[in-house]
Amino acid sequence: MSVSVFTADLNALREDITEGRVALPGVPRILAHVREELARPEPEPRRLADCIRQDPGVSAYVIKMANSVAVRGDVDTGTVSGALQRLGLDLTGVLVTNYSLMQMVHRIRGPYRSSVLELYRHSREVAVHCHALARSCARLNSERALLAGLLHDIGKLVTLHFASGKPELREDWRRLEQLLDEGHPDVGAALLRVWRFPEAVVAAVEAHENWIRETDDGEVDLADVVIAAQLDLRRDSDHPMAELAACRVPSLERLGLPPDVAFGDWPPFARWHERSRQLLAV
Repeated sequence: MSVSVFTADLNALREDITEGRVALPGVPRILAHVREELARPEPEPRRLADCIRQDPGVSAYVIKMANSVAVRGDVDTGTVSGALQRLGLDLTGVLVTNYSLMQMVHRIRGPYRSSVLELYRHSREVAVHCHALARSCARLNSERALLAGLLHDIGKLVTLHFASGKPELREDWRRLEQLLDEGHPDVGAALLRVWRFPEAVVAAVEAHENWIRETDDGEVDLADVVIAAQLDLRRDSDHPMAELAACRVPSLERLGLPPDVAFGDWPPFARWHERSRQLLAV
């Protein structure tokens, strides 16, 4: 396929995003309001609670997760305000995002449904790994690591939705595959910027396919956690990441991870992994 065709497809998709023409099916409007509140210099819990209460489904999910084994207090809470106090603002934002993705996945029908279901399953697994890694070996915000993992492939979901309305793209699998494989980091980052997600999360989504990336300061960042999580989950698979010699992945070195040991066999990670799984009910 010519570079010009790929570039034209990618530019058209980016333009749809920046012009606000991308509305993923099933994603509640409340997500935009939640992200807007969390993007404030000093988010206000009361305003965030009022926003969440506008959607009964989101409210019920947030309260349910606040009462889950992962974050349960001595007494269950039955209010959104109580749930926010228990979860904290960052984790609440992650859970609203996950709920939104679940609604989208359930609404998708047609030829891409199996692909969307697999993307969501993989994204949750990566998110759990990212959270456990951030808690066990990285000086990073674990809730933002969870969010970066959950959203790292959001560009693929957007691309599939875009293709569903473009017969010339939908019926040319090679053309669509190139857009999915090569364009999804840029597409995902563009969407998350419009949705006002934290720039550190956006940068991680944008860089998560650059498996041997170096950083200017040599410091660990969210992209390192997402790359490391993907590598561990792809071990012993037919994915190209499995062919990487672990010692060639700078992200592992910056994280201080043993190069040839599955994370589940590394005690600091294993201790956190089960609790991290409970946060997304994986």
